[in-house]
Amino acid sequence: FPANGIATHPSDDGRFSVIRFTAPKAGNYVIDATFTHIDTSASHTGVYIIYNNLITLWETGLAGPEDSKSFKTTD
Repeated sequence: FPANGIATHPSDDGRFSVIRFTAPKAGNYVIDATFTHIDTSASHTGVYIIYNNLITLWETGLAGPEDSKSFKTTD
């Protein structure tokens, strides 16, 4: 697995993996993330960044092993 990274995998019944950030206090936060497809047996995966379980901020697909996409919010 990549250093300083998090690896996730969906459940056997197709439910998404979830990484959740809860802000420690009110304010503006910058999200700066890179998502890389590392599973050599799967051909495609989706990535979603969703705000408050309601608003999709970003959605993309990773086409296969080693495909990588980055997301960064502005200040």
